[in-house]
Amino acid sequence: MVMNVNINGRKEKVQFRISSGMGSTHLVVSPKSTRDADILRQVKIQNGIGDEEIGTAVAKMVEKKLKIPVEFDYGYRGYGYGLKFDLYSIAKMLN
Repeated sequence: MVMNVNINGRKEKVQFRISSGMGSTHLVVSPKSTRDADILRQVKIQNGIGDEEIGTAVAKMVEKKLKIPVEFDYGYRGYGYGLKFDLYSIAKMLN
């Protein structure tokens, strides 16, 4: 998965790796390389934002692709960004 970001007026692409999570975290999305992690670090510093804002943006991107509700998992403490599916909304869609 690729996310486009702006750093000092230039466009950069950040590639992510997606893997399955554990417990209440359904997916884990992490930078694919150290270069991608460095770009995200620059974005956070330049814009004065934290992991929560990046994670929320990643969740919105995944939600748009899957067309099902996806939330950023604020309790995830591993590397990358934990995501959760809104299982209630999915169950409601299936009924």
